[in-house]
Amino acid sequence: MWNRLSGWRALFIGLLLGSTGAAPAAEPTESLLSGMLGKHNAVMLLIEADSGRIVDANEAASRFYGYPATALQKLTIQDINALNPAEILAERKRAQSEQRNYFIFPHRLADGSIRTVEVYSAPIARNTGRPLLLSIIHDTSGRQLPASELLQYHDRLEELVEQRTGQLKQQHEQQQLILFGALLIQTLLIVALGYSVYRRKQAERSLLEGQAELQESEAYNRVLFSDSQLALVVIDPQTLRFTDCNAAAVAIYGAPSRAAVLGWTPLEVSASEQADGTPSALLARQYIERSLNDGLAVFTWRHQRPNGDIWDAEVRLMKFIHHRRPLLQFSLVDITERLRTEQQLADYRDNLEHRVAERTHELASALAAADAANRAKSTFLANMSHEIRTPLNGIMGTVYLLCRDNPTPEQERRLQVVDSATRHLLGILNDILDISRIEADKLLLDETELHPAEIVREAVALFADKAAEKHIELRVDTGNAPARLLGDPVRLKQALINYLGNALKFTERGHIRIGCRTLESSGNSILVRFEVEDTGIGIEPEALARLFSPFEQADNSTTRRFGGTGLGLAITRRLAALMQGEAGAESTPGKGSTFWFTARLAPATGSPAQPAASLPPAPGSVPLTGRRLLLVEDEPVNREIALGILEELAISVDSAGNGDEAVRLSEQADYDLILMDIRMPGMDGLAATRLIRHRTGSRQVPIVALTANNFAADREECLAAGMNDFVSKPFDPDLLLATVRQWLAAARPESQPAG
Repeated sequence: MWNRLSGWRALFIGLLLGSTGAAPAAEPTESLLSGMLGKHNAVMLLIEADSGRIVDANEAASRFYGYPATALQKLTIQDINALNPAEILAERKRAQSEQRNYFIFPHRLADGSIRTVEVYSAPIARNTGRPLLLSIIHDTSGRQLPASELLQYHDRLEELVEQRTGQLKQQHEQQQLILFGALLIQTLLIVALGYSVYRRKQAERSLLEGQAELQESEAYNRVLFSDSQLALVVIDPQTLRFTDCNAAAVAIYGAPSRAAVLGWTPLEVSASEQADGTPSALLARQYIERSLNDGLAVFTWRHQRPNGDIWDAEVRLMKFIHHRRPLLQFSLVDITERLRTEQQLADYRDNLEHRVAERTHELASALAAADAANRAKSTFLANMSHEIRTPLNGIMGTVYLLCRDNPTPEQERRLQVVDSATRHLLGILNDILDISRIEADKLLLDETELHPAEIVREAVALFADKAAEKHIELRVDTGNAPARLLGDPVRLKQALINYLGNALKFTERGHIRIGCRTLESSGNSILVRFEVEDTGIGIEPEALARLFSPFEQADNSTTRRFGGTGLGLAITRRLAALMQGEAGAESTPGKGSTFWFTARLAPATGSPAQPAASLPPAPGSVPLTGRRLLLVEDEPVNREIALGILEELAISVDSAGNGDEAVRLSEQADYDLILMDIRMPGMDGLAATRLIRHRTGSRQVPIVALTANNFAADREECLAAGMNDFVSKPFDPDLLLATVRQWLAAARPESQPAG
């Protein structure tokens, strides 16, 4: 019906838009225009001439394009026109300038199909003054030529004219007036017949124009098809043969030419079976039927090239109409590498848990091996400590006894050399053990009440004589030091002694300042800084960075001139880190250095701490005459030295060479104190202590451990076995005597000497 009334359609557009050469009498309002678009059955779009934006669309347009009206109003004409933007803009300008109002375009619907449409477009104006185009669209896809219909219409008009002429002749005599009407009707019919002939010529002319534009559109689509980088193939669903393809398809198939591809069927380029094992012939027919019914099918397809290579592609199979025949076009994208990568990722994901378990087992085994090695290292260090300390104890004890026997001045000087060398060797051994314990996380910090100013004074007192010999002034600066804190006073003093010993070693003249001050304070912690400033030789800047590494000194000449292992600074930095602080140094060559460390300590609360009840009281004036002591030592040399030192106390001393003998003697005599060696053949000191505690009942004789093992774990083990105190080998004679005096004074302060 639309084809028959195309002339009236042009007349409608003329009446709606008015003459293109004259200005309209009045611009239509928004409501009138919207109402007119919405009620009409023709597909109508209101388009902004400059931007191409769709301003309004009627319900017929929504049904035809497959978009809701609100969605159409968010599109532009470029979104539905298959031509390129430049051509669309050019045609829009022709319509706007009224050079042309009739077009044939390929329009794309919402489902992706392309429809050939006639577009009648003319400019209108709104109150806003923006130029608009009103376009009326007619779907001409699959349209029959109107020639035969026009002939039938012409014949029918002639029959009507003849019939009406006969009727007029029969009524001529009856009504003259009716005859006049009949003549008028006949005239109108003749005019209509003339217009029909005119319309037929117009239709023929439009058909010729449409064919020309269709040829242009097909040529344009051919360019797009050929130049596309996407592999495209057209297939006939009846014969299943390829009827067209582009250069990209020839390349992806590995064919020698386009002619070689034409005539192939999908099975000739496919593997016999697809990835899931389904025969390709069966699956290909299913996808083709789906595309014919639904318009589109997307799937993955396994191909095989002429050389035998297997490859996978993502295929988009789409139905389209060409010259009223359904055809299928499909695009190909090679996804072989993507699928291979996805498979590798899937395999990796599937095996990841197994690999994690294996790796966890390997790490656990490595950790167990590391723990075993660390335990072996600790055991080796303990054994080495014991083996080295035992002879050192003999050397230092012998030197002490010789010095006590009134040697000549020359002999005393030589004994002092031996004593100094032995103490230096003992210091090296202690440093090695300390750094090993720190690295193995075996060093535990105490938390007892301490006084920073007192720690500084005690450290200075140790070096007072040596500083006086070198005429070095020791200056103490503790004015800003906190009064009472909680921490490990032994380790703080050790770190400070390391700095002070180095300062005295490398300073030939001038002074050394030892300071302590508070850097920051909060409710739960106080950051304290200890520093030692000297006027010594100084250190080059490049050497400062490595000074705090184990076994490092400023240069080799330092070791040759001043000695030392380079462990003291490393130990100080590790101790500072354990106390949540830092360590560092600043130095100017030739002018001196300042070494510092910080420690974060807790504030002490409550009243000042009193001596613990478990500690023995000071000996005071308690007489020791008649007290009995049992010395348990398996090494004859150490036993002889200990007996020689204990002679100064004028007490009765018995000795035992092993644990069994110690237990037997403790049952036979009432001893006031037992000095117990730990490592002995047979029953060791720990087992002997436990047995003595068990057999003596309520009378608990004090037992002091004598051992070369100086680890915290060894101290705890001794206390757990029932011992009261701990003296390390090689023991300082003065310390040993002081310890014995204390425990003897505490043993039986009210009793009479034993008989």
